[in-house]
Amino acid sequence: IMILHLNPSKREISILSIPRDLFVPNARAEGANKVDAALYEGPSQLVNAIQEDFGIPIQHYVELNFDTFASIVDALGGINMYFPEPVFDQYSGLNVQTTGCLHLDGVHALQVVRARHLQYKGPGVTTTDPYYWPQEGESDLARIRRDHEFLRVLATAVAERGLGHLLT
Repeated sequence: IMILHLNPSKREISILSIPRDLFVPNARAEGANKVDAALYEGPSQLVNAIQEDFGIPIQHYVELNFDTFASIVDALGGINMYFPEPVFDQYSGLNVQTTGCLHLDGVHALQVVRARHLQYKGPGVTTTDPYYWPQEGESDLARIRRDHEFLRVLATAVAERGLGHLLT
């Protein structure tokens, strides 16, 4: 869950990410109180929970499904993203075996932002079998950092293609 604040006069964008497993008292009337559980009762319940629990006013919301996300990246012709080390996530399908800048289409970009069980081939790891690489230990917090990096890359791609006016 990301909260976006646009300041058109300064041409600034700020993003606050809320970990999906964060417990909030009013996520929904019954059941789990993780903030993402509010969506079971619809987007308006999620907006209400954020406004009540965090005191952040929400004027609009955008809900993307996986296909829409991938289509946006594909409409841009893909994006280029730097990987400082090989990474793997069995659940999302992410499997980057090399370091450096890679061109990602929509499906592969989705694998990056959905990776929650990331394994990496860091310094000193000699096996090429990603199933034996160490697990990244910060789960949702590391995912938030990766997602923010992805958004920076996406915003750069939009600006480079002369579509920056779409962000204002």
